[in-house]
Amino acid sequence: LMRAILLGERGRMSFRTKRLFVESGTMHVFAISGLHVMAIADVLTFALMCLMVPRRFAGLLSAPLLWGYVHLIGFSPSAVRAALMATFSLMAPLVWRRSDGLRSWSLTFLIVHLSNPLMITNVGNVLSFAVMLAIVIVGEAVRNLPKWQRTLLVTMAAWAVGVPIAAHVFGRFTPGGLLANIPLIASAGATVASGIVGLLVSFVSETLAAHFNNLAALFTHAMVGLSAAVASLPGANFVIAEWSYLQCAAWYALVFLTAYLVRSVRSRHVI
Repeated sequence: LMRAILLGERGRMSFRTKRLFVESGTMHVFAISGLHVMAIADVLTFALMCLMVPRRFAGLLSAPLLWGYVHLIGFSPSAVRAALMATFSLMAPLVWRRSDGLRSWSLTFLIVHLSNPLMITNVGNVLSFAVMLAIVIVGEAVRNLPKWQRTLLVTMAAWAVGVPIAAHVFGRFTPGGLLANIPLIASAGATVASGIVGLLVSFVSETLAAHFNNLAALFTHAMVGLSAAVASLPGANFVIAEWSYLQCAAWYALVFLTAYLVRSVRSRHVI
C-alpha cells in the first residue's frame, strides 16, 4: 500500500483490497495527483524553511525536487498535471504574488492541451481537471468559513463533479465516497507526508526514519479499515446503466442550482 500511495505502483495490491477501495469510491487516492504532489511540496517547502531559506525562495528550490519525484514515478500524466499546478503556486511568492488556484489551473490546462490536444478526450484527464476546478472554485468561495466547513464543502463539490463522469464511463455510482473521502484523503495525505519525511530523515537516522515509516503504515491500515467499513454499508455502491449525456447535464444543472440556492441563503444570512 505504501508503494501504491507514494509511487503509484498498484500491481502488488491484492484484488480484495482494490475492490474495497473501488466499492467505497476512494480508489482515486492511489492515482498520483494533487493530493500527493501538494503534500510533498508542503513537506519540501517546510524543510527548506527550517534550513532558514526565506519563504519567497523556498518554492523555487523545492520545485526541482518535486519534479525529481515526478521523474521517479515515470512522469504519469496525473502527476505531471499536479506538478505543473504546484510549480505555478510555488513560484508565485518569487514574483510577489499570492498563490492563485484558478490561474494555476488555467495555465496548466492550456499547457496540457496545447502540447497534446487529444488529452481532451482522455477520461482520467477530464475527471482530474473537472474535480480540480471544482476544488479551486469552491475553496476560494468558502475560504472565510471554519476549516471543517471548508473541508466538507470542498469534498462535496469534488464528489458531485466526479459523479456523472464515473457514471457515464464506468456505470458506477458510489454515494459512500462522499462519506469516506474526508477522513480517507486526510489519511492518504498523512501517509504521503510521513513517507516523505521518513525518506528525508533516513539520511540522518535510520531509527527515526523507521518511526515515520511505521506511522505511515498505521495510516494505510486505517485507510483499508475505513474503506472496508464504508463498502459494507447498504447503498454505498451501485452498478448502474451508463448515464447518457442528457443525464449528466441534468445532474450538473441540479448541482449548480443547489450551489446557487445555498449561496443565496448564506448571503441573506450574512446580511
